[in-house]
Amino acid sequence: LDKPLAAIHASSYRGTGGMQQKKLIIAEHIAMTTNKLGKRLLIVDDLVDSGLSIQEIIKYISIHHPEVEEIRVGVQWYKKCSDFAPHY
Repeated sequence: LDKPLAAIHASSYRGTGGMQQKKLIIAEHIAMTTNKLGKRLLIVDDLVDSGLSIQEIIKYISIHHPEVEEIRVGVQWYKKCSDFAPHY
């Protein structure tokens, strides 16, 4: 796509089989192909369950990357009971 790419690791599921949801842990560093994320950001995830994790990731990015003015979210699947509705 010839666009900057960044990857962030966040996890809230742990325990036996990774099925217990606990406190969200967001990696301290974001792996990026550029020094800054840019003004517009698309976060892509596989699933939005409760919506809490994606909301915390958005808050984390807003605090640590003030250059980002707009954040949109795209997911493969989300649960209608989620507190967060993705854009795509």
